[in-house]
Amino acid sequence: MTEDIRIIKTKENIQNTFINIMAEQDFEKITVKAITSRARINKSTFYRNYADKYDLFYSIISNLLREYKATLSPDFFELVSIGSIAAIEKAINPIIDFFDQNKRTLLIIHSCQLSSILFDGMVTELHDVLIKKTDKKDSLVKSFYCTLIANNILTSIKWWHIYNNHRMSKMDFINVVTTTINEGIVSSID
Repeated sequence: MTEDIRIIKTKENIQNTFINIMAEQDFEKITVKAITSRARINKSTFYRNYADKYDLFYSIISNLLREYKATLSPDFFELVSIGSIAAIEKAINPIIDFFDQNKRTLLIIHSCQLSSILFDGMVTELHDVLIKKTDKKDSLVKSFYCTLIANNILTSIKWWHIYNNHRMSKMDFINVVTTTINEGIVSSID
C-alpha cells in the first residue's frame, strides 16, 4: 500500500529541516522543538512520524542507503575484474553520481559523530554485491578481500568528494582508481 502524499511531504519537510539544522549545529544540540519550529509543524506531527531525533537521523540514513544500494550494479565485480577504464567507469560512475546528487546531505552527515553508520552501511552493501560474484573457496578470505575492495573504492570516492575540491576531474579520478585496482595500492604510490 502506498503512503499518503501528505505524509510523504511532511516527512520530506521534517528531514530537510533536520539536515538544514545539522548544517548549523552539532547533532547533540539539536532539539525536537527546534526541528518542529523550523519545519512549522506541531510536536505531535513530528512524533507521529519519528520517535525522536535519532529515529529521524536513522530514517535519513536508511533512505540514503536504499538509494545507494539501487546504484550498485549486480555486475560490479565483473566490471571491476575486467580492469579497463571503461568497465571500471561503468561500475563506479553510478556511485559517484549518487555522491554528487546527495553531496550536501552527505557532507553534513560526514561532519556528524554518527557518520560512520552511513559509511559502514555503504561498505556492507558493496561488500554484499562483490561477495555474491566471487568464487574463492575460503569464505573468510573472500569476505576480507570484498571488504578491502569496498572500503578502498568508497574511501576513494569519499575523499574525492570531501577533500578534492574539484582539483581532480572525474575522469582523472577514475583513472587513478583503475590504476589502483589493476596494479594494487602499493604500486600506485610509487
